Amino acid sequence: MKTIARIWPFALICLMIFLVSGCQSSKGLKYTPKEGEVTQVPVQVSSGSYMDFEDIQIPSGLVLERKKSYLYQTGSVKTGVLSFKTSRSTVEVLDYFKENMPQDNWVPVSVFKFRKNIMLFNKANKNCLIIIEMSEDDSSNVEVEIWVSPQGVAKKKSSFIKKIIDK
Repeated sequence: MKTIARIWPFALICLMIFLVSGCQSSKGLKYTPKEGEVTQVPVQVSSGSYMDFEDIQIPSGLVLERKKSYLYQTGSVKTGVLSFKTSRSTVEVLDYFKENMPQDNWVPVSVFKFRKNIMLFNKANKNCLIIIEMSEDDSSNVEVEIWVSPQGVAKKKSSFIKKIIDK
């Protein structure tokens, strides 16, 4: 039940993004691997390294939680979530992503702060949602989730969104 309670806010945000952006075929979504790109996910991450998402740097000290992570790739589209734990503070992790995401051409869209910190970034063809929060087990650990999804181009407003906007 805790897992559902943790995922529903993200699922709601993803649904809203999906409904606003509309569906798009995979045409135009081009993936070009960088030379020397890491193809397997290491357990421990070094300073400023890239993992499965070729344009998102992961700060040092974050340890991958494989059981909470999953990726889906079809053709040139790669989406999913990478989940980490760290002993670094939420402020350190938040500042790292705030400074480093623009270096990889991510545009900051919004930030929610305090108990649960949520950062939303986008590019021409994808979205990235980063969630940073204290562990539920009241330890000094911080949990970090990095969600990446393709971004479509809205052709028309969905009737659901239109009803909400027109109220």
